[in-house]
Amino acid sequence: MMFGEIVEPSTRALILDADELDELPAYKNPIYEWQGDSQPQLDIDNLIFADSPTVLQICSYITKNIQPVAQILQEGLAIYKLDRNYLVVFNGKSKDLVVGQLVEVLAPWLRKAQNIHGITSVQTSLFQPWDVYKGSPPITFSRCLTTHQTVPYEFCKRLESPNLIQSFTASILSYCTHSNLHASLWIVYTDNAPLDSENSAELIRLFRTLGIQMNVELIQSPMSSNLYL
Repeated sequence: MMFGEIVEPSTRALILDADELDELPAYKNPIYEWQGDSQPQLDIDNLIFADSPTVLQICSYITKNIQPVAQILQEGLAIYKLDRNYLVVFNGKSKDLVVGQLVEVLAPWLRKAQNIHGITSVQTSLFQPWDVYKGSPPITFSRCLTTHQTVPYEFCKRLESPNLIQSFTASILSYCTHSNLHASLWIVYTDNAPLDSENSAELIRLFRTLGIQMNVELIQSPMSSNLYL
């Protein structure tokens, strides 16, 4: 969870009464099974984390015909190697691990990365304050939360308060903040229409900026849902 200033890591629990400590069950380490390499073999230029349906749809095009180098199938996590960059895709369907545990599982990968980025998407209607846009709001735009003093790329502004980001990628940024690792979370605001050349433009630009090559073309097709009166 990211809301301006981070207070505590996402894995920390709040215990109201110290007397209840003796009644808590013994902690059991999470059980999960890696398929492939659970540890990175080389240093990583860019380690990119992706979640949310719109971002995952773009990732499905990027990783088409590419096998993951590592994955935890039951937890919905897969890691793809793209040259010296790695793309970590989380589909949100974790079975046994909570998000904070998943982040800790990925700690060896985080420590090997020179640059850490997270990408998530949010509907434009949820952006606040909406009155910053005069007239018609843009179809898509991006904001950033980062541990760096300034936003790494000029095309994006820092996320304004009171916008709240709750996602797997937000937990990655929270972990990096408390572990003294540099990381950036990119929030792409877009409409809820099916992906087209307009509402996907900001996501495509962001992936290309982070070193992920994409060959895209516009294919005319009917929308998945239409209303006829």
